[in-house]
Amino acid sequence: NLTIDPTAVIGGGNTNSYIKTNGLGKVTKQMATNETHTFHVGNATYRPVTLTCKDGDVMGVNVEDQVQTSCGSGTVVTTGVVNSTWNIYKANPNVAGVNFVFLWNAADEVSGFDRTMSYVSHCGGGIWNKIEPGSKSATPVNGMYSLTYNNYTGTFSPFAIGSGNGALPVTWVHVSATAEGKSNHILWSTASEKNTERFNIEKSIDGKNFEVVGSVSAKGNSSTLNTYSFVDANPMAGVVYYHVKSVDFDGFTETSKVVSVKNTTTTSVTVYPNPAKDKINIYSAENAEVEITDATGRTIQKLIIKSLQNNEVDLMNLPAGIFFVKTTINGQKDTLKMIKVNP
Repeated sequence: NLTIDPTAVIGGGNTNSYIKTNGLGKVTKQMATNETHTFHVGNATYRPVTLTCKDGDVMGVNVEDQVQTSCGSGTVVTTGVVNSTWNIYKANPNVAGVNFVFLWNAADEVSGFDRTMSYVSHCGGGIWNKIEPGSKSATPVNGMYSLTYNNYTGTFSPFAIGSGNGALPVTWVHVSATAEGKSNHILWSTASEKNTERFNIEKSIDGKNFEVVGSVSAKGNSSTLNTYSFVDANPMAGVVYYHVKSVDFDGFTETSKVVSVKNTTTTSVTVYPNPAKDKINIYSAENAEVEITDATGRTIQKLIIKSLQNNEVDLMNLPAGIFFVKTTINGQKDTLKMIKVNP
């Protein structure tokens, strides 16, 4: 730790001059009753915090360059947060309360962060909870942004800033995919959920570009272990990648790790999603001739697809109904039923 003398003040912190807390230690100070002190800390960027200690105590701070789902472990949160965890230490029980002013830079905000609906959460027992209900608009301060909270009487260590109506996201415990016959089974479990509406299951042939193949309703709010499963009845031939995306009622999303599975018993041609709304992807282990027909046998479209690629077909101009995807590979013919539904 770097300890500031009780009578000393370190001032003048800015984006080019601050104490970099890139290790396990903290910047600490013995604070007098009702003393206010700004800890000019950061890591990759300057992210100070101002504390007012109402009962007088030793307080310390360090900053990490990420937010994780389970208080320093678990999946890194990549949407809707400030990319920072403030680890704040207080030596004795928090009786009289502490005031906070958190500051950060616009560059610290990750995709989906809403500065007009931001809030501070504290992580305890592996679960993130807001330190007070609701959200507030961040205040511009000298080119940075701040959130102020007064009279916090809760416990200490990890604090982070999220946005929207919910709390910080689902805590993932386990995600896996296995091949069972001609289907792939995806299994996942969560240790906690906050305001979670559903889980979208997404798959990919390259581990980068994912398409939604199904959805499962979530528990909503839970602090106990919950296990979910989904069966992909139309897996692609060869290796397929999956991840699970939690979707909150306010639109906040959090994605699990990517898992993969190889199914050697599935058919060589896959059509997904099925049912489909505006498009389908046709995947084949080999080059194939494809003919799409309606229920009467009328040809809608003919095309040649390349092997081991996502071949996208636009369905926007087709009415809802049953269609057939007929394939020919090296003279071998096959037919798959496809259902088109209204968007």
